[in-house]
Amino acid sequence: MKKLHRAWKVCIGCAILFFCTSGLVTNAFSIYLPYILSLDGFTNTRISTLLTVRSLAGFIALFATGLYYRVLSLKKGMLLSMIMVAAGFLVYGFAGPNYPLYLLGALLTGFGYGFGSMAAIGVILDNWFETDLPVATGICGSVTGLSTLGIPTLITVLIGRIGLGNTFRLEALAILLITLLCRRLILSDPSGTGDVPFSRGQKSGEASALSAVRPSYRPVLTKKLWLIMMPATFILGGYTATAYSNLSVLMTGEGLSISATALVILVSGLSVTASKLLYGFASERFSTYKCNWVFGALTVSGLILCQLTAGKAFPMGLSIVIYSAGLGMTTIGPVVWARELSSHEDFEFNNRLFQIGFVGGTLLLSPFPGIIADRSGGSYLPAFLCFTVGAVLVTLIIQAVYRRAQDDAQPRQRP
Repeated sequence: MKKLHRAWKVCIGCAILFFCTSGLVTNAFSIYLPYILSLDGFTNTRISTLLTVRSLAGFIALFATGLYYRVLSLKKGMLLSMIMVAAGFLVYGFAGPNYPLYLLGALLTGFGYGFGSMAAIGVILDNWFETDLPVATGICGSVTGLSTLGIPTLITVLIGRIGLGNTFRLEALAILLITLLCRRLILSDPSGTGDVPFSRGQKSGEASALSAVRPSYRPVLTKKLWLIMMPATFILGGYTATAYSNLSVLMTGEGLSISATALVILVSGLSVTASKLLYGFASERFSTYKCNWVFGALTVSGLILCQLTAGKAFPMGLSIVIYSAGLGMTTIGPVVWARELSSHEDFEFNNRLFQIGFVGGTLLLSPFPGIIADRSGGSYLPAFLCFTVGAVLVTLIIQAVYRRAQDDAQPRQRP
């Protein structure tokens, strides 16, 4: 039986870590909100503030990742991010009706989310994968969708049987145990392991001398192109995370029933998960440039159809599933773009900046749909029309940058 290359074990470890630092912190956590809201003195404003504090902490952590990982190794820093998340859930478990403790928990989970984000995972994967980086990134990114499938039901059952506080504490314990597993799987880079970065057709354990210097030729992101990419990643966060989180209010506002809305959200979650995996595989098999056109077209066409089919349950639901099928590009893309448009030395910086742009857009544009809806009679369609325009612009910008960067292709070498 062929031995699994250590790089894929690292990929599995990163996927498990991302499931905890992103999937459990953001997607699955929403199931707790109605229970927290039912506590004495808790209001919708307090709940919103809780989520804002978490997002701000994550955003600040992204800015600090460079210093954070220079002080710690990639492995130690990422494991510590999981411990932060576990500590946050533990604080939630002992908070009871004490709102300041919930804010502390939000800070801890937010920092864990920021430090354990794709900004760090992308660097580890870049160290371990000479080829198939898009595939590995797609595998890691897809696990966040899995957190919306069975985890919310499990949390609901546990809260009904052992209570809110005990469920939080049990989740904290589970994350700590998972951290021990990740400690065995995650390694910062191949140095000292006897392995070399994964390259298709290469066996695990081959002498590192075979790839001491492996030049590959890829376009380099110039300062001018970098300045164009940053606003694009900002808009990307808006029509991806912000738009997706408002799908339920969009559908119910256009007359769809709650049960139909829940079904569409479930199917769209599966669509996003599949999209992330497919984008990674297709980028490696064909080219990222071609995949950007296909996945960008899916997102744009889904948003346009959503405008045209508003209020009609099946057509509108189908349009949202089509929109979701294109989101693999918007979530996995920034890491792949940073890899393909950067020299080896600039990858970490560009990847982190792309992640900051994405999260910054998500954070700053999050009030946008509600503000527009209040000014347009309660309909979210005008906001989604703006998201459609944003999706068109980003797709065209990314492709223009790819075409322009190819004119300045330079060698990329590993030290």
